[in-house]
Amino acid sequence: MRARLASFVLATAAAAAGAGVSAQPAQSRPVQIMPGDDVGRVRAENQRLRDENDRLRDALAQIDRANRRNKDRRSQRMIDRILDDARDVGDDDRRDDRDHRQQPQAQLMSQQDFATFLARVSGSNFESNRLDLVHAAAQANVFTSDQVVALMGATAFDDSRIDIAITLRSRVVDPDRFYLVFDALQFQSSRDTLRQRMGQ
Repeated sequence: MRARLASFVLATAAAAAGAGVSAQPAQSRPVQIMPGDDVGRVRAENQRLRDENDRLRDALAQIDRANRRNKDRRSQRMIDRILDDARDVGDDDRRDDRDHRQQPQAQLMSQQDFATFLARVSGSNFESNRLDLVHAAAQANVFTSDQVVALMGATAFDDSRIDIAITLRSRVVDPDRFYLVFDALQFQSSRDTLRQRMGQ
């Protein structure tokens, strides 16, 4: 079932990103310039591949936002794992392509900025809105483990706390203190779920 779901998610991402987008990550790597190659042609091909990757990442983000409103928690977690795997491949591609583009430097929020952000997350009326805010903030910021725990405390449900932990796990500046995140979960079964989703 997971294989069928993975195919569906990738097909949906490709469709949302536009015709011609490949769901195969290996086909999206930059073309290397070899002696005798037409440099202009290779650069144009690399730009086309980067544009396709950008559209695919945008489509994955759209699926992720739609999945926040998924009522079926089991299928939501399965889709989350598939999206995480797809993003991990995308991260590898971006590392290979680092010489082509400058990556923006992620910032640690000041205490005042984080307090404002936490209040905004806590004040959201719906779980999906809280998760959307955290996802958006994770694009440009890094967090301490204490901040992750504070954001997890803004929601009453362990499923949502797990989603926040998974979203921010690669954005934590003190991974040696990530054990605090596990302690913030109410149930042992939730801690086991978080470990599984982290691949531990």
